[in-house]
Amino acid sequence: MKDVAALASVSLWTVSNAFSHPERIASSTRERVLGAAASLGYAGPNPLARSLASGRTGVVALVAAGAAEPLLADPAAGLVARGLIHACDRAGVSVLFTGRADGAAVDGWVLLRDASIAPSLTGPVVAVPE
Repeated sequence: MKDVAALASVSLWTVSNAFSHPERIASSTRERVLGAAASLGYAGPNPLARSLASGRTGVVALVAAGAAEPLLADPAAGLVARGLIHACDRAGVSVLFTGRADGAAVDGWVLLRDASIAPSLTGPVVAVPE
């Protein structure tokens, strides 16, 4: 970030805001920062580092009692699952969707915006009965 700030002739605060809160800076400044970042190969804040600093990963788990695939086929449980996934998507939160049997994952797939944050899952876990 320091190199981006130096190249764009702005503060670290401005670089941070260009990526995290673009509404706080002028669009021309943001374009200059993003241009400097691109020329240096800087892709923006690391989601894992951000989650360590904030203590939040932006990941919610949906755990089915059995295999995960039948969950979406069940009318009631499917509505709950789809509603959760839709609400999380609107809020910018990722969903870890898996099935459990005898305490072990039997199958599952991960709907994550950034898979590097999966090991540090925080947030509520929604268990849907079989």
